[in-house]
Amino acid sequence: MTPGQPRSLSYYVERVFVVVGLLLMLGALKGLFVDLSNIRGMSGPRTTGNFGFQLFSVSIYLVASAVILTRVNLFLWLCSRNKALILMIALVMFSAVWSVDPSVSLRRAVALLGTTIFAIYIVMRFRPEEMLDLLCTAFALAVIATLIVVFLFPDVGVHPEQSKNGAWRGIFGHKNNMGRTMTLGGIVYLVSAMIRPRARLVLWLGFIVCACLVALSGSRTAWITLAALLVMIWPLQALRRSQTPLAFRSVLIGVLILSGGLLLLLFYEAGLDLVGRDATFSARTKIWGLAFELGWRRPILGYGYRAFWTEANAGRLYMLLAWGEGFDQGHSGFLDLWLELGIAGVSVFVLTLVLCLHRVMSRLTSSRDPIGLWFPLFLAFMILTGLTEAAIFQQGRIEWILYVTTLLYLCMPQPERQSTRATSDPPPRLVPPASGLTPTFGAPFWRRR
Repeated sequence: MTPGQPRSLSYYVERVFVVVGLLLMLGALKGLFVDLSNIRGMSGPRTTGNFGFQLFSVSIYLVASAVILTRVNLFLWLCSRNKALILMIALVMFSAVWSVDPSVSLRRAVALLGTTIFAIYIVMRFRPEEMLDLLCTAFALAVIATLIVVFLFPDVGVHPEQSKNGAWRGIFGHKNNMGRTMTLGGIVYLVSAMIRPRARLVLWLGFIVCACLVALSGSRTAWITLAALLVMIWPLQALRRSQTPLAFRSVLIGVLILSGGLLLLLFYEAGLDLVGRDATFSARTKIWGLAFELGWRRPILGYGYRAFWTEANAGRLYMLLAWGEGFDQGHSGFLDLWLELGIAGVSVFVLTLVLCLHRVMSRLTSSRDPIGLWFPLFLAFMILTGLTEAAIFQQGRIEWILYVTTLLYLCMPQPERQSTRATSDPPPRLVPPASGLTPTFGAPFWRRR
């Protein structure tokens, strides 16, 4: 679309569709399907799922699939350059064969495939800058809904438990979910403020509100993650702006990170006291120890995708911990990945992660546009969050959506830029070189509509 040309109804309908899909992945629509005041109740056993939620999710995935089918060549081109990702999805699908609960693994594997398809759809239809704009809209709606729920329905929006000291949970069902989501929202607004200088004041306001909601959530993990991401901006900027050789800058920043890690190990007890946590990380270490012991019974292929944390399989672990209600994750994305897919799954995921890190650093150091900061900041967010939450490889989650989009966006050739200065108007769509499976990137996919 050229400047000044009126936008069609389909333009707005598509963006509404994507925002609704992103809200679903953020967990902001959970209240439509479950009682947020009794989130543990959900709707029956953890292995059955929620029919309304599943139906709504499937409708999103089917629409995205229909759009992808109109550009099969483009889809094949993206797949051919991300074979490790395709291998990861295939391993998840086949895990139902050896899963301890095949029906659960198959259903959730199909949901992960649908989530991946939605991410591919976003990459095929929108540039990274446009995706961040849509994320800003989704987070704005989530923030408004959270404030409404907290002030008008405090029994839903605020934790009633005395142990949580009135921590906010908003529309997300739990304080940790809200803290993690608002941390991501803060980074989205921060990077968007660098990209859109004309809307900087509004975007900075969005960042401040998200940061306040992180604090009100009472999630210590979210506090630490947001602080770490803000600190990371300086070394990331140093990697791209300095005139010193890149190898020297990389080594220097690596030394600083290593030194920080050593200091953390030496004074971690003082740090835990500072944020009000004990050495068990709120009993997480007890979960990890027992789950690790059970995991060694199936170390190569695991228990099947998302099949370990079910009542039938992990019931013995619940009994040992005397937690009658149980839980559906091990509070560590990396541990859960090993429990579900074994060494095979961890190896393939690490392969995708190494590839993603290579692409992220190449993009960061080869240009100075603000969007280049988004990819390493998100990757750091996912890794830090994945240490204590199941946030790196789950169906229907925004983390997986953004991880897939990062992999796919960064395999595209970069446009020639006449200036490194950020502007309010994003660059034109990309046209990859014509070779092999390379499709013709015609309107409305890769050129401005």
